[in-house]
Amino acid sequence: MRVIHCMKRNGVPLQVVLSIYATLCGILILAVERTIATLKYKSYEIHGSKIVAIILIAAQWLLSFFFAILSVLVRSDPGYVHYCTVYVSHPRTAVFSLCVMSLLEAVALVYFVVLLQSNQRRQVNEFVNNAMHTLTERYQLQENVRIMRILIPSITVHAVLGMLGLISLLIFAIIHRSVEERIVVRFAPFSELVLLVVPVYAVVFPFVAILRNKQLWQASRRALPYFFNRRTIPPTDEELISDPANMVSRPSRQMQRDSAMHFDMLQEMWKK
Repeated sequence: MRVIHCMKRNGVPLQVVLSIYATLCGILILAVERTIATLKYKSYEIHGSKIVAIILIAAQWLLSFFFAILSVLVRSDPGYVHYCTVYVSHPRTAVFSLCVMSLLEAVALVYFVVLLQSNQRRQVNEFVNNAMHTLTERYQLQENVRIMRILIPSITVHAVLGMLGLISLLIFAIIHRSVEERIVVRFAPFSELVLLVVPVYAVVFPFVAILRNKQLWQASRRALPYFFNRRTIPPTDEELISDPANMVSRPSRQMQRDSAMHFDMLQEMWKK
């Protein structure tokens, strides 16, 4: 079957390619946005956050469309294919694309970890010198740390799944070292396996996010009490307020929480 006929049958693979490049560009744009939020944490909440968001979103989709259209045009040759799939690709181009994506995701993951540590240090400094920082600065530092703790598991899961797809292609390259006509047919199951990364990520990431994020973990335990031990769930602030017996002890409990957070931050700072 001709490549052009395969594209007409399944639809132009622009949507698939666009989703791949949009994900990759989204990670890079998030790195830029988090860098700006870290450097401009004193005024990021009030000045420039909306403008920065609009510019970065526009840049993400412009880059995604550019690379997606370029990729589709490069692959739209008048040749023949032995099987018809959603995403037409050559083994070499697939390996190259996955290598680039895995490398960029690894760099982004390390960069996000560095940003998290930088924001945690500033948060410790803000907690120790509370009078020297405004409410906006304290809020922005807490927001930076919270978002980074959500982004790091997301990128980690995506990078691990991408590496699994890359390993499958490397296994294919080791098994089929000689270049022959039927190599494209044998490449089919490996290519389809790589495309399963997106739905697998959609299934795996919610579980990882719940396990790695305290707020999501507590919300899940309250939303799904049959899957968790209800007795171990800590009460919410609303539950503490509604209980008259807890209204007297609430300030002392808040002081204990603040004190525990203070010493935890100092301990993390001393370790670094």
